[in-house]
Amino acid sequence: MLHTSDLFFEPKLTKEGENQVLTMQLKAGPTQFLEYRYVLKPKDYMLDFAIRSQGLENVINTSKPIDLEWQLKTYRNEKSISYENRYTELVFEYEGGKDDYLNAAKDGEDTAIDVTYIAFKQHLFTSILLTDTPFKSAKLVSDNLVDDEEIDTIFTKNFIAQVPLEVKMEL
Repeated sequence: MLHTSDLFFEPKLTKEGENQVLTMQLKAGPTQFLEYRYVLKPKDYMLDFAIRSQGLENVINTSKPIDLEWQLKTYRNEKSISYENRYTELVFEYEGGKDDYLNAAKDGEDTAIDVTYIAFKQHLFTSILLTDTPFKSAKLVSDNLVDDEEIDTIFTKNFIAQVPLEVKMEL
């Protein structure tokens, strides 16, 4: 398993018209790289994100999908942990508009197909992964990190979404 959070990406900040673009490249050679591209549009609260690779056909096995793992450990923000955990949950949309969630009161795990969004919801804050083309499947996990409500807890939940991505190489 490759954890890109442990690797060095070269940043490059540019503008495309009014948009600010941050490109992060993990180089495997002069013309070989994995690229994360973030686009911030003015007066828009959405952040566009794309993953692109070039020249990695001899580095990455493209015969099977690569798992994208999106994870969030939710910070405690409220005085009452039980109150906060009631409103901290993983929500997702699948199969053309059905929506579901993992129970906020206990640990949960689910697998869904044709997933169009995954949301890590935390009372007043939500992080959402949207896609224009539905993910074929997603494995979703929600773990309660609170063992004892009497002690000072930093994190309340751990959310994980694993999504297999088809690898398309650019030459």
